Amino acid sequence: MINTPEAIEAADAEFERMDALLIDGTMEQLRELESWRCPRCGKPMGFRYSQSCGSFSYGCGCTLTRSCKMFERPACAELFGDEYGDIPMER
Repeated sequence: MINTPEAIEAADAEFERMDALLIDGTMEQLRELESWRCPRCGKPMGFRYSQSCGSFSYGCGCTLTRSCKMFERPACAELFGDEYGDIPMER
């Protein structure tokens, strides 16, 4: 990640949007997401909310996606695992 003023400002804006989602009553869904594990590699998943509704995807090196309709909420959650991508695709 590049620590330019623009990148820091964008990251701050993302946290502000996440706070707004939490205020709208999504705390229970947030707890649910915190307990998710990748169904392929089993790694606990990190998460962030996306402003566009469509789908979320695992970021741990596995290529599985699911529809956000299963959560019945207006925004997607994008789940991220290993940021360095060193988890194998298959066990």
